[in-house]
Amino acid sequence: MELHIEVIGLCMFVHPAEAEGTHVLMPHAHAAGVEQHFACCLFPGQSKKVPIEGHAIEFDVKGSGSLYLPDDPPVINAGRYANKTVDAAQWGTKPRGSVAARVTIPPAAVIHYAETAEYEVIVDGTSDDRKPLTHKVVWRITDITGPVTWNVQRLTYSNGHGPAPAPTPSSGTFPYTAGATVKVTVECQPRPIPTEPIPYNEEAHHFRAYLALFRPPVGKSVRLKMKSDTSALRQTPDLPEDPAALRDQPFSLAYNCMLGQAPAG
Repeated sequence: MELHIEVIGLCMFVHPAEAEGTHVLMPHAHAAGVEQHFACCLFPGQSKKVPIEGHAIEFDVKGSGSLYLPDDPPVINAGRYANKTVDAAQWGTKPRGSVAARVTIPPAAVIHYAETAEYEVIVDGTSDDRKPLTHKVVWRITDITGPVTWNVQRLTYSNGHGPAPAPTPSSGTFPYTAGATVKVTVECQPRPIPTEPIPYNEEAHHFRAYLALFRPPVGKSVRLKMKSDTSALRQTPDLPEDPAALRDQPFSLAYNCMLGQAPAG
């Protein structure tokens, strides 16, 4: 059995240690002055995505996964531009209110990036870099020998300022099924999802929500501008392999939310 974990939208990857896997932090975008984003998860074997604001989801999988990332992935290194690391409190059960939700996945390998667009990174008014970035990545764990389980915890915010919590999702188990490919989707996107991509040379302001995940606050301006011609792009569906999963499956639009990463402190 294999497990595929699809991560879409405003999600930042933090890797404390290879044995711990990856923490996917979804920022409380509205509190950072960015339009509201909604964190949700499609659990294995289910057909409807569930809101997870105010919660932490941890997956437990017995398989042969190992953490693998390409040397230069099309993911914005927010830690580099903030010149900071993400402290451990942010992936615990008592983060600051800048974390809307967290999903922790076991060690897994990246097998797919969605199509990228080029962005210019501007630091304190000066162009620093141009980089292709993606809004979606798929991780994979192979040779799973037992059930896939997930545990849900309610977050308690250390500063008392977090998003309004969603109803607590249920923990669960997907039974071992030889030869099956099991899918998990984690996403953090606006609602409704925009129907047009960011125009050329306009700012991708969603990036600002990542900077709020660091402490102390980032003391410089970091902005991203679209540098790809997106005039021909339109909203296209990410079609799941299981037709039943099409129910309540929102469309995903590239080039509005770019994935991020940062080192652990």
